[in-house]
Amino acid sequence: MKNFSKKTIVVRAAAAVLGAAFAITALPAGQAQAAAYSSKYTTTYSWEELILPALKKQTDVNGVYRQLKLSLQYGTLNEGNIRHLYEQSDVNIQLEVILKLYQDGLVSSYLYKDLANLPMDALDLAPIFNADYYYSANPDLQAVIGNDPARLFEHFVTYGMNEGRVASSTFNINCYKNNYPAIVAEYGANNASYYDHYMAYGRFEGRVANKNK
Repeated sequence: MKNFSKKTIVVRAAAAVLGAAFAITALPAGQAQAAAYSSKYTTTYSWEELILPALKKQTDVNGVYRQLKLSLQYGTLNEGNIRHLYEQSDVNIQLEVILKLYQDGLVSSYLYKDLANLPMDALDLAPIFNADYYYSANPDLQAVIGNDPARLFEHFVTYGMNEGRVASSTFNINCYKNNYPAIVAEYGANNASYYDHYMAYGRFEGRVANKNK
């Protein structure tokens, strides 16, 4: 288990990335309804068809940034897709682009810090860690650590994830395992990998990770 306060966990999940679709609809100028003759106005393209060819050719940082920014804003790509693309050797996405997207609030600090191998804090892992929740959900830690947010976070990233402890109302590892047998087949008893998968992909894919949904 790698310590987030010293070295971030770099996710290299083998799970398939869900492809989002982008629909383009057009009508002839001045016409408010469908044409009387047979015609097809709606064509659906996968995000790979729309973006991948350009990213394989585009090397300019600003050009790549604009392409990804628009793709995120229009919902053609999500953060999990960008991670997947970034890790492909034939796709030109520079770390500087990820930094610009993060600074503009378009991707999370988790994505940027993970790819940049920077230390993370509790805010970066907010979807899977809340100090008060961790304290309340784990009575055995209360007497040993107390309600000390810094020490609770250190325990979580050093031991808690490996032990499969619940640290947030939004992520329950047992629920995640029960809902997604294919992920269990991939990670087995490596508990920390389930937290990583959810942070890197699951939350953007709409995967159910708690018992309240």
